[in-house]
Amino acid sequence: MVNFKEEHRRWLLERLPAFGAHADKRQGKKYASSIATAFRAHFPDYAPKRDVDSVDQQIYIFLKNSRAHAVDFLQKLSVAHEKHAPLINQARELMVTDIPNFADRLAEHAVNTNKPVFQARPEFLKSYWENELSEERRREYQESAERRREQVKQSNAAVQGTRGAPDTIFNTIATVQQALQARSGWVFLTLAGGLDMSGARTATLIDTGRTPSGLRFSEFHLRYDTEIHRTWVDFVKTAGPHFMSNTLLLY
Repeated sequence: MVNFKEEHRRWLLERLPAFGAHADKRQGKKYASSIATAFRAHFPDYAPKRDVDSVDQQIYIFLKNSRAHAVDFLQKLSVAHEKHAPLINQARELMVTDIPNFADRLAEHAVNTNKPVFQARPEFLKSYWENELSEERRREYQESAERRREQVKQSNAAVQGTRGAPDTIFNTIATVQQALQARSGWVFLTLAGGLDMSGARTATLIDTGRTPSGLRFSEFHLRYDTEIHRTWVDFVKTAGPHFMSNTLLLY
């Protein structure tokens, strides 16, 4: 259990990337001990919950937990578009258009099982698949699902191969924001952050249009309401080179 305040956390999170690099070499505890002296010097009034020798351990626990949380979040984010439903589920969805009176039969199944339709749907499809389809027909749906998945993979690969340079991406975002503002009257702010080829953090702010009060959206949030900016900075600090190499995140 650690008792770090906000300023302690910010100071430690600035060192999270370095901790991650050491942790990959099984030297996380050693690195935590090495910065403990600097931490005490920077925060002379800090009092750990136990004795002074536990500062090293508390720093290690905080950095380890922060890294685990950040890695888990970004891994989920980075692979979200790569996740696929089980192939058999996709095959069952393909047969929906071939089921006579599907909507009525699904509704009846939902009533009989006393479940919402969205929960009853996979059960109904599974039952229909197992009890009303021949082995040959099931195989046809599975092959069709495999072909469709392969088409999606090829399409994604083509998109990845034609990704524009960052400047092109940012210009496109700005153009879209301007068009949306013209139609909706809203003002938009995009924060983009990541790492350049050297591993150094980079950040880009795209702000188009002005609010009715005459301020740009970023001027208000960065100068008068800092919560958005602080949240973004904390996130970028948490995201270290060990799991963000050459990756661009857009929010």
